[in-house]
Amino acid sequence: MYTTPSNSCNQYGGTCGANETIAFTATTFTGYDFACANHTFSWTFGDRQAASDKSVTHKYTGSGTFTVGLTIFNGSQTFPTSASVVVGAGGNPTPTTPTPTGCAAIQTGLTFYASYTGPQSGCTQYTGDATPCSTAETIPFTAGAFNYDFSCATHAFSWDFGDSQTGSGKTANHRYVNAGAYNLKLTITVGGQAYPVNQTVKVGSSSGIQPEHVSYISAHGTGTSVNDRMATSSRPMRKGAQAAPPRRITGISEMGRPATVAEPLRRTFTPIRRRTPSRSRFRE
Repeated sequence: MYTTPSNSCNQYGGTCGANETIAFTATTFTGYDFACANHTFSWTFGDRQAASDKSVTHKYTGSGTFTVGLTIFNGSQTFPTSASVVVGAGGNPTPTTPTPTGCAAIQTGLTFYASYTGPQSGCTQYTGDATPCSTAETIPFTAGAFNYDFSCATHAFSWDFGDSQTGSGKTANHRYVNAGAYNLKLTITVGGQAYPVNQTVKVGSSSGIQPEHVSYISAHGTGTSVNDRMATSSRPMRKGAQAAPPRRITGISEMGRPATVAEPLRRTFTPIRRRTPSRSRFRE
């Protein structure tokens, strides 16, 4: 975001004055906190000048429309963004399309966004490869807005999850069955205008995530929970016989994937002891 002491311009419009000090600040939304990691901020002002800090100031000596670029790096991910700054008689910035009465102005690529949090993996729109979503979870996706209230008018929400599946509504649930990078597209329509929101969703395997319940076939042919400890019934065996080595049992989980019991099958053997009949003494 940016502004001037005279409030002549900001990220939503207006015309800044030549040689007027403009204050630029990197801001967040959807609950992201810059304190979560070390961040670097790289600014370009469209006039061959640059700066590096969370909050910076800049003056334009001539009139025109300038594109300000900001790149934020948190150690593992890069977040680029940009805005137009109009100075003097440079004309209007990227125009905002008309919105219904009572709604704030909408800037494509800035006003609307899509957010999500994986209930098991903890993945979000910010984590990327560091914490990918899992194929074992159903993810709730939500349409959000910055300085905008969806109650100002009727909005339509259309979701394309990038895997040939779609959805509708302000909130939509979806599960990715295969690992990969998916191009998520949310289209918000209001007042006859459509506003696209594009995002990448990183999905890893379900490794490390335990489904709520997994069943397998036990040695007795009955379904059992993975969490159960098990052992075959004690059966007598001949003295000196070798016990079979521990083995793993693999079955089919309720979610249709192979499930392996983490604990080896235990066999308990009870040796057979031979009894020598006692001799009875008879008197003649």
